[in-house]
Amino acid sequence: GVDGRPGAVWYPNWTCHETVERLRWDPARSTWSQYEHGYEADDLQLKLAFVRRVLAQRRWSTVWDFGCNTGVYSRLASEHADSVLALEADQLAVDRLYRALAQDGSTTILPLVVDLANPSSGLGWRGTERMALVDRGAPELVLCVARRARR
Repeated sequence: GVDGRPGAVWYPNWTCHETVERLRWDPARSTWSQYEHGYEADDLQLKLAFVRRVLAQRRWSTVWDFGCNTGVYSRLASEHADSVLALEADQLAVDRLYRALAQDGSTTILPLVVDLANPSSGLGWRGTERMALVDRGAPELVLCVARRARR
């Protein structure tokens, strides 16, 4: 290992790009990575129909999908919007969405890992080098589609 740390390996002839290309992260599941499997079929269809009706009302410039999970509704929104910001705290769900979008060649959805209970604030000198999440744009539509509580 490197510096006596087990498992740390240094390959001095690899470029940074080559090193990053060899990185692998593939956990089996996380809290929201299996989102669709937590629904009854009828509930999921009702929710999809509602979101489709809202999206079909017009062409949207920017849509933000809060708690996008695996991106089901972000993908629907991309059919009716110029750009979609897909925000989710679950890193595995966002990683899977990102990889699927890259494979499909989709460029209208930007998936980001964001904890909406603690969104990024303005950072840097006087909080102006990087804008706070709420200052980064004005979406025309915000999707915040939650699960129905069971009784």
